[in-house]
Amino acid sequence: MSRILDTVLARPGETLAAHTKAVVAQVEQLESARPLPAWPDLYRRLKAAAWLHDSGKLALSFQRMLRNPRKPWGLRHEALSLAFVHWLPLSEDDLPWVLAAIATHHRDLSVMLELYRFPQRQQQLITELPPGPVSAWYTWLQRCGLVLQPFSTPAASALGAAQRV
Repeated sequence: MSRILDTVLARPGETLAAHTKAVVAQVEQLESARPLPAWPDLYRRLKAAAWLHDSGKLALSFQRMLRNPRKPWGLRHEALSLAFVHWLPLSEDDLPWVLAAIATHHRDLSVMLELYRFPQRQQQLITELPPGPVSAWYTWLQRCGLVLQPFSTPAASALGAAQRV
């Protein structure tokens, strides 16, 4: 793993990479324990969401908040995580499911849409992303075996994708 990612936390005491792998493993365990033949795409979609669900925690102020909880960030990492979904080669059928899973893994969709419906609020999120960790995150995801689209930096316009859910 990249030395840059060694310092990126999902929560105190757990790196983003370790947390992500644990969440993906939980989805895989659930799939093995409870196959759902009536929903053939469910677990593939959930795994796609699991890989990216906390990507927004790369945000500089989120990392500062974890190290100093007295300084809250005031923004939502789930919304910022949506800006990474374009890395995945998703079909038009899969996209709304993955977006919904990421956007709502902590908050109701209506809350997320209300908070981030304005472009200036979306841009405020994007400016929090440091290029080095974003690039390292992309490389790490590839090394984990994900097939990704060619690298591009997350853009504020991608945050509006939640409107399609």
